[in-house]
Parts: sequence; structure tokens; C-alpha cells
Amino acid sequence: MEIITKRLGTFLALLMLLSAGVIVLKFSFTNAINLVFIGMYLLLFVEHKIRSRKSTLTYNHPNGKVILFLLLVATVYFWLLFPFRGPDDRFTFDIIWYFALITCLFLEKSIMDRGVMVFANIMFWIALLGIANYVLSIMGVNLPYMEFNVATRDTTYYLYPGTVRLYGQDYSLFGRTGFRLAGVFSEPSMFGILCAFVLYSDVFRDRLFRKTIIVIGLVLSFSSGAILMSLGYLLFAIKRISVRIFSFVGIGVIIALGIMYLPQEVIDRFFLDKFSGDVIQSRVTGEFDVFYDRFLTNGGIGSLLLGNGADILSNNNFVASDYRGFVLKYGLIGVMLLFTLVVSFVFNDRKRADKFQVLFIFGVIFAHRSWLTLFFVFLFFLYYLSIKSRGKNYHEV
Repeated sequence: MEIITKRLGTFLALLMLLSAGVIVLKFSFTNAINLVFIGMYLLLFVEHKIRSRKSTLTYNHPNGKVILFLLLVATVYFWLLFPFRGPDDRFTFDIIWYFALITCLFLEKSIMDRGVMVFANIMFWIALLGIANYVLSIMGVNLPYMEFNVATRDTTYYLYPGTVRLYGQDYSLFGRTGFRLAGVFSEPSMFGILCAFVLYSDVFRDRLFRKTIIVIGLVLSFSSGAILMSLGYLLFAIKRISVRIFSFVGIGVIIALGIMYLPQEVIDRFFLDKFSGDVIQSRVTGEFDVFYDRFLTNGGIGSLLLGNGADILSNNNFVASDYRGFVLKYGLIGVMLLFTLVVSFVFNDRKRADKFQVLFIFGVIFAHRSWLTLFFVFLFFLYYLSIKSRGKNYHEV
């Protein structure tokens, strides 16, 4: 029985990793790889429940019944309404991730804890290898690499020993070449946000070296969303007002020193350019504003409510990572459904800090990278954070 639970936690960690999009696995058979791992996880889940000899499933959340209902509605709404959204929507195998997500409502917290621990340790090694590559690059050491592209993204990737670099993400640092850390994922912001999730999990609370590596990896991703999440982590994690003030003063000093001594190219490209004018505007390409305004004014009530489908942006050659892309794809009902689902995670939470923590993360990511909010890894971590301070299961089905 113990072996099954350990394997179940390990496969849960692998699902988190795969759902985030490991770039070297993004080939034509990616869906097949995901289906195999999800299928193995589901089989382990069934075997675990059979061996536990319980006639009923038990929720690990006091609001479990409501969350289950909303997850089922979300599964239908986001993945099975393609016949009603028109030619810009289609069936995808992403629906299978939600079957795995539903099982998390019935996992013992100890299994979820193990899954998060394994995932955090994987992220530690990814961050460590990325930082090692970064240091060697700053030292002027040219490591061997492989160049490759993926069909779903018009970007060239360079695979170095243990890490991935994206074309156009290099910069000059005091005459040396630095680069935004992306780990093994499709872009640096994904890597930075996953590092922030590890921070919020508090898995490395008593392991300073591993926690430091995660923080360094997060910072070197230069993801504004991840950095904002890390500042929020300090706000939620530090209880004493005096320590909180001291920490923010220290952060202010570090930011001031960075502005004074970092090359202007780094500051402009990765910070000032993102916050000049409309911060959201830096997340779009093409005549997206006109397209979005036309959708709001002339899209019709059906499109406004249901959206136009998952392919509406790519079919019109747009890139929009912010909340507007989500509205175009899934409409106002989709926004309200997702928000209601996240609120259900914390609705009965007795700890106010946990409530604000989960809602803060959701707000940052929805505004910054709205496409991530439907990913298994994102919804799982929000759910996990809402119960990580709990020690027991609740109602039976």
C-alpha cells in the first residue's frame, strides 16, 4: 500500500511537470505522451482506492461537493462546447487533464504533499542546472548545444546541457552574455511562475540552499509576474510587521542598486519597457486592440458570452497573453466560471491569509498570463494552497 501511495505522489508530480509544457517533449506525439502518463496515474489512483478498502470516496476539502460540481461544469464548458463556438474552436485532449484534476479532490493530503515535494525537488535541479549554465555563460564558456523548433511556436530553442535558451532572450551583462532562464519550459515566464509556486508551497522552508536556488532561478527568469508573486509571498509569509517592513526596505535597496549598476539594456528590456504606458499592451502583437474592440462592440451576444474558441488568436495571427485573450476565447461566462471555481477553493477557508494568497496568485496570473489559468499545474497548485494547512479529510461522497 505504501508503495502505491508513493508512486501516486510521484506521478502527480510528473503530471504537474508535463502539464507545464516541457519543451523537448513538444512534438507531434506530445498528446500521446501525456495520455500515457495520465492513464498510468488514473490507474494508480483506482488501485490505491481499491486497496484502501473504503466503500466511499472522501473529499479532502470542506467545500468538496461544490468544487466537484464546478470542475465538471468547467470541463464541459471549456473543452466540449466547440460545436457552438464556431470554426475557431475544436476538440482537444486537454480535457483529460481535468479528469486527473478531479481525482485530486479525493487524494489524501499526504499524497498531495509528496507530489508537491517531488515536483519542488525536480524544479530545484532544473533551476540549479540553469544557473550553472548561466554562470558559465557569464564566464565566457561556450557550451555545446542543439538547435530545434516546435510546430506550435514560432521560436528557435537552443538546448544546452540541462537547460533551454530561447532565441532573442540573451543580453549583455558587463560585456558578457547573460540569458533569461527558462529551465526546460517553453518560455522564461513559465519557469519563473513555477519557481514561485514552489516558494508558496513552503516545501523548502527549512532547506535554505534549495530555497535560495529557487529564488535565484525565479529572479533570473526576469518574469515580472513571477517577481510580483514572490513579493506577495513575502507579504503573506512574514507575520511580524517589523520584519515585513525591514524586508521591503531591503528589497527597495536591492532594486535601487540594480537600477544603478545593471546595464541599461537589461533594465529597459525586462523591466521599464513592460511598465511604460499600458503594461498589458506589451503582451500583444498586431492590430489586436482594434480586433478586441470590434469583438466587444460587434461580436454578438453569443460570442460575448461563450467566446470564439481556443484558436481565435492563432487563426488571426495574434499573440495576447493577458486577460483579453481569455475573454476572446471563452467569453464572459468563462471568466465568471473560472473565478467562481477559484473562489470555491477558499470560500470555507478558516485562515484569511490563505484566502488572500490564492486570490492574489490568481489575479496576477490571469492579468499576466491568462492562458496558464486553465493548466493542470496552475489549478492544482491553487487548490493545494487552499488545503495545505489542513490535516484531515472531510465529507464522503
